[in-house]
Amino acid sequence: MEKTLKNNDNEGELAFFRQHLEKIARTFSIKHEVLKLFMSRWTRHEYPAKTTLFEAGNHFEEIWFIVDGALRGVRNVGGVDWTYILAVDGHFIGDYSSFLMGDGSKLSFQAVTDLVFYSIKKEDLEDLYRIEPLINDIGCGLATYACTMVSQRIFGLQTKDLKNRYEYLLKWNPTLVQKIPQQDIASFLGVTPQSLSRLKSRMARHKH
Repeated sequence: MEKTLKNNDNEGELAFFRQHLEKIARTFSIKHEVLKLFMSRWTRHEYPAKTTLFEAGNHFEEIWFIVDGALRGVRNVGGVDWTYILAVDGHFIGDYSSFLMGDGSKLSFQAVTDLVFYSIKKEDLEDLYRIEPLINDIGCGLATYACTMVSQRIFGLQTKDLKNRYEYLLKWNPTLVQKIPQQDIASFLGVTPQSLSRLKSRMARHKH
């Protein structure tokens, strides 16, 4: 199910979205009127758990914002699906390489839980840039966010041992660990669910 934000009467959702956009807008001193114009082009989507939202090989031409729930971005390597992206409430998400370069995405996106997210199409974003050049700054802010997410994965998760990777994930986003099944977290960390389970058991024993 989808509808434009103009027709969305859920004030709690809109306030949550606006709060995250305002963090970016404050960096560039974006006025309320410009932010309101930017929000007007987003669309609300709602899907049940386990829905495939996007198939690898297609061009990813949207930016998503997770309002409620969790999703994962999966890359198939040698016939095995590896979780490359995990996102929960408050995350902007997408394949920004495909979005910017126009290449086919190597990722598929799936709803892990029941999911509500907002999206804006690339063509709408480019139209907004023409209407209001200041919106370019918001676009730059989203691009910076995307680069930060990639850097966190590379330096925070791929350069540490399993215990430190898991502790980093807990610190970085505890909500993510609460909402996403252990097998997806294990795949994201690059280990088997059994290895992650043993680690969690050792960590729990050391607390006592």
